[in-house]
Amino acid sequence: MTDLTTAIKLFSSLNRAPGATWTEATKRKAPHKPLLLLAVLDLVHRGVITTPFIAVTSDLVELNELFNLYWRRVVPLGQTSSIDGFHGVTV
Repeated sequence: MTDLTTAIKLFSSLNRAPGATWTEATKRKAPHKPLLLLAVLDLVHRGVITTPFIAVTSDLVELNELFNLYWRRVVPLGQTSSIDGFHGVTV
């Protein structure tokens, strides 16, 4: 299996909470995990994140800003979220 095939399989099997709040744009499930992963991958691609651990530093500020950008593009107006409670993770 290629890395891309593996990534697609893992992305498609994320455990996401269903709910009436979520629209068809999110397949009626919470979009937090996919949006956070996309933001992380974006920053890795740009060279901002260069290690397997994301610490609570300036990386987190940029990650939160990118997550919020993706959030506003997908989630209906009025629903808010952030990764402010995030303390770091190994990816």
